[in-house]
Amino acid sequence: MHDPSALLYAACLYFVAPVALARVLLRASWRSVLIAYAIWYGALFLFGLSAAPRVAEALGWMMILAMFLTIPAVPVIVLLLRLARVR
Repeated sequence: MHDPSALLYAACLYFVAPVALARVLLRASWRSVLIAYAIWYGALFLFGLSAAPRVAEALGWMMILAMFLTIPAVPVIVLLLRLARVR
């Protein structure tokens, strides 16, 4: 049987830590965090499709990259979205 604590740990790494960093350090709104997640996972999916011809391999590459890069990527995208809104 799968260890539920490992799944909880992975969920925290994928979702809780990046949201906490963006909300606390950048004082980001929930909307900007959701937009950043959409941009990030869209970019990962496009990279995965270009790296592998099969959907299963593309999802594998997406998850491997997300494991390491989601925590810094989401706050950076939120920061870029905030800087782009400056007039």
